[in-house]
Amino acid sequence: NLDISELPDFVAELFAKNDIRFVHVPFSDFLFDKEYLWGLAFYKLCVLKFFVTEGFDNFCFFDTDVYIQKSLDSMWKEVHENILLLDINHGLDTKDYRIFCGEICQFLGREIYITHYGGEIFAASHPLAKEFSLYTEEIYSEMISREFVTSRGDEFISSLAANKMKGKIKNAGA
Repeated sequence: NLDISELPDFVAELFAKNDIRFVHVPFSDFLFDKEYLWGLAFYKLCVLKFFVTEGFDNFCFFDTDVYIQKSLDSMWKEVHENILLLDINHGLDTKDYRIFCGEICQFLGREIYITHYGGEIFAASHPLAKEFSLYTEEIYSEMISREFVTSRGDEFISSLAANKMKGKIKNAGA
């Protein structure tokens, strides 16, 4: 969430040399109190909402600690049929997953064990990203109206949105 003038010169030069467009997206949506745990992580959902309105054919984002070891060509083929998200692969024997499911159950008002998707990767075609983004906005609005607090950050909203689109989600772990 920086302006290009705030980047080191070598990064700006690298972008210019490789025809990489830099877009500053204000953090204006998916806002919580500044003390909110993982509050900055919700910026991803704000960026997704922004780029959905830009009309790109395909869209992806990665956490900065994700290492890409090969071409993304196959990913761009898959996104026409599925949204790619990283399945954390936790089960009920994992304390963090039990906490996550407890919050999901509290929010939905019923016991349910949905897949916990991490925020490491999101990739989708424009139509799928748009549908996903609309679900994230609905969930966020409900959280605000109910003053619901999660300790799981953007992954809480993303996992709920993915659960609504179960048939269109694929594990991006490979």
